[in-house]
Amino acid sequence: MSMPRWTQVVAGVLLAFVVLVVTVLAAAALLLQHLDHPWFKPRVISALEAATGLRMDYQHASVSLNSGLRLEQLVVRTPSPFDAAAPELLRLGRLEADWSMRALLWGPVRVARVAVHDVAVTWVADEAGANSLSVLAPDAAAQQGTDPDASPGGSRQLAAFFSALAPVGQLEVSGVSLEYLRVRGGAVMDRWSLRGLALNAQGLPRHDRGDPADGQKNEPMDAPGGWTLRAAMGRPDAPLDVTLLHTGAQGEEAGKPLASAQLALSLMVDASAAGAQARIGLDVTRQDFDVRIPAVPLLRGGMSANVDAARRGLTIELQPTRLADSAEVQASVFLPDDANASVAVSQLRADADLARMLRLIPADLRPITLERGQLHLEVAGLALESGDPQSRPVNGPTSGPARARLTLEADAARAEVDVEKNEDGLRWTATARAPDLALARPFLPDTVLARLPWRRLGVDLSSHGRAEALFSSAPRVAHRTELRLSRPAWDGIVSARELVAVLDSQGDAWQHRGDLQIRAEGLRVHEQDAGAQRHTLAFDFDRKPSSPSSARKFEAHARLSNQAGMQLALDAALTFDAQARALRGSVKAQLPAQPLPAPLLAFLPAALDTTRLALDVDAQGALTGFVTRIGDDGRPEFAPDPLASAAVDGRAVVEARGLRWRQDGLAVLVPALRWQLVSHPGTSAKIRRQLTTELSAERVRVVLAERGLTLTRLTATTDTSFGANPQDEPELALQLKVDTLEQQPALPYPVRHLEWQLRARRDADGVFHLPEFKLTHAGTRTRLTAQGRLDLAPTRRRFALKGVLSQDVAGLNLPGRMEGSGQASVDFDLASPDLATFRTQASLRLDGVHLNLPGAGIVVEGLDGDVPVYEDLRVTGGRLDLLGNLALNPYAMLRFTDQYPLLSRGGYVSARSITTPMVRIAPLAGNLTVRQNVLAMTQLEMGVRGGRVTGQGRLDWRGRDSVLEARVRATGVQSSHGEPFDGNVAVVVAARDRSVNGRAEILRIGKRHLLDLLDLADPHAADPTINRVRFALGLGYPEHVRLRFDQGFGRLLVSLGGTAGLVSIDEVRGIPMGPIVDRALHAMQLSTD
Repeated sequence: MSMPRWTQVVAGVLLAFVVLVVTVLAAAALLLQHLDHPWFKPRVISALEAATGLRMDYQHASVSLNSGLRLEQLVVRTPSPFDAAAPELLRLGRLEADWSMRALLWGPVRVARVAVHDVAVTWVADEAGANSLSVLAPDAAAQQGTDPDASPGGSRQLAAFFSALAPVGQLEVSGVSLEYLRVRGGAVMDRWSLRGLALNAQGLPRHDRGDPADGQKNEPMDAPGGWTLRAAMGRPDAPLDVTLLHTGAQGEEAGKPLASAQLALSLMVDASAAGAQARIGLDVTRQDFDVRIPAVPLLRGGMSANVDAARRGLTIELQPTRLADSAEVQASVFLPDDANASVAVSQLRADADLARMLRLIPADLRPITLERGQLHLEVAGLALESGDPQSRPVNGPTSGPARARLTLEADAARAEVDVEKNEDGLRWTATARAPDLALARPFLPDTVLARLPWRRLGVDLSSHGRAEALFSSAPRVAHRTELRLSRPAWDGIVSARELVAVLDSQGDAWQHRGDLQIRAEGLRVHEQDAGAQRHTLAFDFDRKPSSPSSARKFEAHARLSNQAGMQLALDAALTFDAQARALRGSVKAQLPAQPLPAPLLAFLPAALDTTRLALDVDAQGALTGFVTRIGDDGRPEFAPDPLASAAVDGRAVVEARGLRWRQDGLAVLVPALRWQLVSHPGTSAKIRRQLTTELSAERVRVVLAERGLTLTRLTATTDTSFGANPQDEPELALQLKVDTLEQQPALPYPVRHLEWQLRARRDADGVFHLPEFKLTHAGTRTRLTAQGRLDLAPTRRRFALKGVLSQDVAGLNLPGRMEGSGQASVDFDLASPDLATFRTQASLRLDGVHLNLPGAGIVVEGLDGDVPVYEDLRVTGGRLDLLGNLALNPYAMLRFTDQYPLLSRGGYVSARSITTPMVRIAPLAGNLTVRQNVLAMTQLEMGVRGGRVTGQGRLDWRGRDSVLEARVRATGVQSSHGEPFDGNVAVVVAARDRSVNGRAEILRIGKRHLLDLLDLADPHAADPTINRVRFALGLGYPEHVRLRFDQGFGRLLVSLGGTAGLVSIDEVRGIPMGPIVDRALHAMQLSTD
């Protein structure tokens, strides 16, 4: 029977489709068996690189749908930029996978066997945290978009994984080596490798899982399908021989083994849908890193993880695990599937033999050495919160109660901490005791150990308290901590039998209050007993945030009280003014008069008498420009440049009473002293800040030897001004006032209303300027004003001072001793090019001076003058010396006067009358100049005894070597006998040898006057020639007298008139001038010594 036509068409189409499918499958199977073909291999590698982002290559690869996979020499390249340090990320020698089409589709094991041989992995990382695969990491935004709560949990993942078909029936991995490289700037700095790893694993179907005694008791028997994993990396009886190798990375050591260690590794894991068990053992059999470190078992223990379906999580039991043969850890932990649930540590126990653990460290690297030491830790009922703490209730309970205890014993020291957590918070009790500081010695600097008696300093610490709202932003704490130190001392200066510090406080990080008690028994300072000292410091602060932000505040307060020992009261407060953005503070302290402890007196100057000393301190002010606001977290926010913008407005007052100072015959007594410091803004745009201090005392008594000095109403004020630019140097103003000054024995003039003013500043070049200097004494009407500058630079040590000293002569009047009027002043210029030589130019001005000295019989009327004074001084060895005559060029001096006639400096002096007991001069006029030690008088003219005296003189004062030059003419001068005198003299008198050189000529002289001169030359009338002159004067009168002086002797030639002219008189020679000069100096009360 023939088939219908449409049936034939359908059958043809189906046959063609089947043929096409078979052809495609046959072509695909053929291609999979030739993946290494030159035409197909590049396309496969390109597809793999596009999918993974890694460059790779292989030598041979083939896939059979019925038999399996064969892959040889697979190489994965390291991505840039680490490919230069390690070109290969992974090298796989051979990979074999066996399966069948039936197993792939229906199981029970999809892949029967997988064998991997010769695996080498190289991992590169740098200091920035980048590694070999960091360039392939997914985008951070994509990671943030992943929901962490999407994980089904550990127990469900484990059950789901082992409930499916077994992916591999048998897995064999051998010849595995891992290498780690650390690079810096592309250069390899360190290289480590681990070789000899291998793994054998079996995936057994559930029906073939073996004896239930092999750890599978809890496996649900009604679970459909499933499989069991058994894996091992060595066995306890046949561990893996693993090599840890450290290889040189640079220089000649590159590629050479530096150190190695042989490890014995055994790891066995049994896992199924019900849980897992693992045992591990790791021993060091040999190492050459440091031969001083012994080879010991590193890790031995086991762990089990069971699925708890009722609690929805994993129960992990850490069996007793030994670490480094010196510590043992055991724990029981429940890990919930919910990521926001708490991890429950039902039990944790750790024990460590510290002495044995330290013996594993080389002696030179060992921080401390213990003969015995134990560490014991117990934790029960602890819940570890893994979610967000801020999302939990602050005051509500977080979990059930828990308790932990830590005990530490190290030789004679012992410490113990007990912590108990309940619904309302955390409570703790801690104690620590040590008879000495031997355990802390390695951690203290040698400078501290040299001053601290660590061998006998005992420590006893105890603390108990509670903490609440632990997961809030401000946990609350209330505790009492006591620290006792037995036999403390420091550098032989201070020591005590016992020192106790007790801190009792309560509050949180926003508001807190407490007190610190310090007690010292048997306190000794500098081997002197200081007695018992008991003091308490109470404190509290409040920085609780408030709304709005402008109202946020900060307040702190501290108070010091005394129960025994030295009495010192202290009260300090600090607040923040949000509106003014200012820190406001105040400090008050009182030290009453009391016998200070002898040790404290050792730190004070011995000359200070503290028996009546009392101090009061009161300071308050505001700091602006430093803190701008208090943040939401209660922390201060500072200005961008606080040092430049900070400013202090306020005052500080210190009052001292009973201040006494006695030292080496000097005694200073101050009944009351007050010192005040005020800081305030400047008064102008150029002045940014002003700092004013004032020191005042009503009465100051100073006694030096047999002299006493009393100052009343003493005031010293300083004013420091800071410029608008922070780089500007400050300007200082000083004012000192003394109302009265009394001295015993009394001063000739009473000192009243003495005032001293000074202003100084320093410029950017380091030059000190003195724009104002004033010294005023109203009692004597004396006033000194000056201006100057001082440069102390190493290459510019210069000084200049210009001023005026003025005196109202009437202010110097002393009844019965001195009376005067008029004005006197001295204008002076002082300059120094090197601060060693000082050149002075001064001008003494007298204006209408009248002076009367009744005791001396001297009266001066109408004295006027302008006397220039030039002095050059040098400081040598702390002594001030007057320089001699300077070597001046006379030609230059003459030319200067010729070129600058108006700049010539001359002086004059004039007086209407000068009356002395010996002579009256009226009037007097002349030019007077003082240069160095030379006193020169030129154009002298004065009226004496009805006559006139003119001339000039020059005195070169050098002490014993002084020289006087004089040229004098006298006309009509009457002697004491009323006889006229005319004559002239030109002489040079030397004080050292009492010699006179020159000549004198007397044109007119009376008899009695001449006889007086002869008596001066021959007082005993022993010279015959002079006697002949005396005889001849009885017959006539003197007509002419000539005197010549040479080398200390004089010659006298007298010409007589009248009958006496008939007498032959020879020239008198050899008159010694020394006695005459001595009598003249004695009469003028002058000494050349």
